[in-house]
Amino acid sequence: MKPLLSLFHSEWIEIRGGRITAVKGRFSQRTLSDLGDVFASHPELRGHIRSNGGGRYTFSGGIPEPLHQRARNVLASR
Repeated sequence: MKPLLSLFHSEWIEIRGGRITAVKGRFSQRTLSDLGDVFASHPELRGHIRSNGGGRYTFSGGIPEPLHQRARNVLASR
């Protein structure tokens, strides 16, 4: 399912056990590191962040709501 969904999103970031991986799109190492800092206190998280390129990010259900805005702030500052 992931390959099909990636066709509709210009950016895709995976979060797995504290590791942040850019699946699709261009992200600087600093941005990925800053996102790692956002999720560092939650090493058990598994999920993803996607964007359709319009500056709107969607979060999978595995990412707690209080972390959404912090991650958006990092992504907006890149």
